[in-house]
Amino acid sequence: VPSLLLFFDNCINRDILLRALTFAANLKKNINNEDGTVIQDQYSEDSIFFTLCRDSTPFAQKLASLLHHPDTEVKEQVVRILTQ
Repeated sequence: VPSLLLFFDNCINRDILLRALTFAANLKKNINNEDGTVIQDQYSEDSIFFTLCRDSTPFAQKLASLLHHPDTEVKEQVVRILTQ
């Protein structure tokens, strides 16, 4: 899973970066129960869910750096992830 974080980098092709961000945003949106609470206890620490949906410091750092990306769509997806 740590290699997954390589997709969330300013140097990655814009289309690939945008797809990775959209995937992460959709995953985070759909990991909630019907009542809106996050199901966290079901996933191990080496899962994609844990890396992208919990308070993962490496992922949070990647997202913070992407807030300065020149592309508006990339920034919108980062904000979408951060606000869910």
